[in-house]
Parts: sequence; C-alpha cells; structure tokens
Amino acid sequence: MEESMARHEKQPDKADGQTNSVRKPRTFSSTATVETSKPDNSVNITNRNGKPETDASGVSYQTNTKDSFQIAISQGVQDGDTWVHNHVKNLIRRSIIVAVIVVAVCIVVFGVMGVRTSQKMRELNAINDCRDAVATMNASYSKDFQLKGKIVDAFSSMDSSYDLEKLSTLYQEEVKSPKALDCKADPSGTTSKANTERAAYDKQARTFERALTKNEANQN
Repeated sequence: MEESMARHEKQPDKADGQTNSVRKPRTFSSTATVETSKPDNSVNITNRNGKPETDASGVSYQTNTKDSFQIAISQGVQDGDTWVHNHVKNLIRRSIIVAVIVVAVCIVVFGVMGVRTSQKMRELNAINDCRDAVATMNASYSKDFQLKGKIVDAFSSMDSSYDLEKLSTLYQEEVKSPKALDCKADPSGTTSKANTERAAYDKQARTFERALTKNEANQN
C-alpha cells in the first residue's frame, strides 16, 4: 500500500519534468547579432594605357570578378586595344620604311637621270663644238682656194710689179680639199683634226697674201 502511494506520488514529478522540458525551448540572446559582409569583388576595366575605361558620361566601367563572362569581355577589350596599338605601330613602321625606300629609289633614279642628262649635254656640246670647228675649217679652205686663184692670175699676167719668182713657186703649190669629217662618231677627235686643217689653210693663205703684194720699188 505504501509502495503504491509512493509510486503515485513520484509520477507527477516526472510529468512535471517533461512539461517543463517542453515549455522551455532554447533561445538566443537578444543581444546576439549575425552580420554578413559582401566583399567587393568588382574590378575596374582598364585600357592599354592602364587607365579605367569610361563611358560617354565619364563613369568608369566595373565588372564582378566572379562573373567569368565579364572577365572575358574585359580581357577581350584589353587584348583588342593591344592588338590595335601594335597593328598601328606596325603600319606606321612599315609606312616609314616604304617612304624611306621610295625616297632612296627616287634619289638613285634622279641621280642616274641627272648623270645621263649631264652626259648627253656634254655630248651635244662636243658635237656642236666639232661642227663649229669644221665650219671654220671650210671657211679657211675657201679663202685659201681663192688666194691660190689670184696667184695663178698674177703669175700668168707676168706683171713685173709682183715677185714673179715667188709667184712661180706658189703657182706649183696645191690647195688640198678638206677631208670628210663626221662629228657624231668622234666629236673630240674630229674637232682636233678640223682645227689642225684650219691652221694649215690659214698659214698657206698668209703666204699667198704676202706674194700678192706688189713691189713698191717697181711701182715707183
């Protein structure tokens, strides 16, 4: 009887313990706070000069490093800028090289043309000088031939006012015709020959002129 009463008295305590365990849930202190930070994973897109890329309003572009698509775009922009920069540099370098080559070729071409032009001018001048020398030679021959005719006339007349002995000697001299000279083949050599022939004609002509001078003693 006492044991049953004891059991009856202990059971409410167990129930109360269970009730108390259910009614008292675990709670957090009202002062505890949970903070989460969002790290700034964005980066500025920079151009090939190391400066941030900006839009028309001057705002710099940013992209999230966690976004692989944006990273690929920014890398592509940088690669594109680098390629354009290098391409422009190569174009400028090639343009300069081409310009230098063109200038050098022009200098060589104009130099060669200048040398050829100078050579042609010298050849033309030499030919003109040769023709002048031949013309002068022919004029000397013509004068000498005319004087020889006067010698023949004076000796044939037997005019005592002349030195007939000298005239008889000159009467037998011959005035040789000039040789055919070609200035185009050898302008310098032909000019030299023409001058030599002219000098010989002039010398012979002076001799004829002295012989055609009448003796003043005989005239008196």
